[in-house]
Amino acid sequence: MRCLNAIKSVNVNSKIVSLIPREMAYKHVIVPIKLEGDKLHVAMSNPEDSVVIRYIKFLYKKDVEVHVMEEKDIIKILSMYYGEKKINDSVEKLIDKGREEESQESIEDFSKSPAARLVEYIMDEAINNNCSDIHIEPQKNDVILRFRKDGTLFQFMKIPKSAFSSICIRIKLLASMNITEKRVPQDGKMTVTVNNNNYDIRVSSLPTVHGEKIVMRILYRNKDFIKLKNIGFSKEKILLVQRMINTSYGMFLITGPTGSGKSTTLYAMLNEINKGDINITTIEDPVEYSVPGINQVNVNPKAGITFASGLRSMLRQDPDVIMIGEIRDEETAEIAVRASITGHKVFSTLHTNDALGAINRLTEMGIKKYILIDALRGIIAQRLCRKICNCCREEYIATKIEKDILGIEKDFKLSRGRGCSFCNYTGYDGRTLASEVVEINQNLREEMLRSENMNELRKRLLEQGNENLTSSFKELLFKGIISFEEFMTFFYTGDSFIA
Repeated sequence: MRCLNAIKSVNVNSKIVSLIPREMAYKHVIVPIKLEGDKLHVAMSNPEDSVVIRYIKFLYKKDVEVHVMEEKDIIKILSMYYGEKKINDSVEKLIDKGREEESQESIEDFSKSPAARLVEYIMDEAINNNCSDIHIEPQKNDVILRFRKDGTLFQFMKIPKSAFSSICIRIKLLASMNITEKRVPQDGKMTVTVNNNNYDIRVSSLPTVHGEKIVMRILYRNKDFIKLKNIGFSKEKILLVQRMINTSYGMFLITGPTGSGKSTTLYAMLNEINKGDINITTIEDPVEYSVPGINQVNVNPKAGITFASGLRSMLRQDPDVIMIGEIRDEETAEIAVRASITGHKVFSTLHTNDALGAINRLTEMGIKKYILIDALRGIIAQRLCRKICNCCREEYIATKIEKDILGIEKDFKLSRGRGCSFCNYTGYDGRTLASEVVEINQNLREEMLRSENMNELRKRLLEQGNENLTSSFKELLFKGIISFEEFMTFFYTGDSFIA
């Protein structure tokens, strides 16, 4: 037996994994990874466990070569392999049982059915892999299950079309949706427990030509995540944001496209000031995270609660801080701006390309520029970008095209991910934040009132040392955190590059 250096990721053949019984594999945290003639390679978290090594040598009459791997990585491999077996068993039972019989079971029996076990496994795998969404998409002959991780969808598995009805019924039951209605879209929600942690899941169904498509949005309640220091801001930007939001009143805006983490940043800012001595009220569509000590209201047009009407009612509730999920119309914008100049802190989001674009957007909604500039205290523009996988990261000399695009003549190194089993062969694992933070101080306020050209104002901000989105992305690129491909994804517009 020989022990090699620690490894983080391997390509495992399911036939090799089955050489060691499931109970032994989990008990001793061991997984076979390769068979070479008379030598069996195994990954272990504890290479000093000589008892199990001697047992394997005796059982299979082969020499054993040990590779050291972290326990969580071995468990991930085992759960993937044995999970596939669990899926296959559940699907086979669903097909054998028949969709008609399955749909007629009582809710109590249905909770123990193959469909229930399969749905539970799908949610467990999505949560254990930190996925944000589960897509269940019926096709003509089968059903595709896809997970969204780090903003990108990838196929998790396929199941036979005959098993889909039971899975759909199970999810609808859990989400308190109407299982008999298949012709109109529905929304629901549920709470699941995985690894002793609770997760909120929003469920949406949409009728398609091949059946109801189901999308499940997973909301993680991890309080440590919803803090300024955990979402990707640099230390300097954290201090700047803290200084901005600790003013007595004013408006604070987060801008960016859908999926850029605006809501997470809003919650992080609210958590920063949620000390128990102020009244914080939010209106959202829908409430994504339930935060203790904050009064949260769901938009409900059927009940007459829109952003505008809800905001007017909130102002009669003696709030110190108001959070509006999104400013979508002129009426909401006007109420929000008026509230911010009459002694309230107002937090909200807008869909604009950069920070100063928020000023144009709100003036286009009819807000007078001098009133808006007086109300604003800070604007953050942000994007979420995929980080290079640490397991398969490699450096390379930048190509001529890359140097030309970045405007650098001398040779320099960039980083990329080769792709490995740890990152599902994408080359990426996790996301970080590229951001532009603009504090609206008195000097900038005066410049905004004088300037009619936002591009000139952007140039002056850069000259004063303010980091914009492009410079934030470049910093991440040159630090080896993101790839050039990821940089291009955000800055190529079809015929030019955003400066």
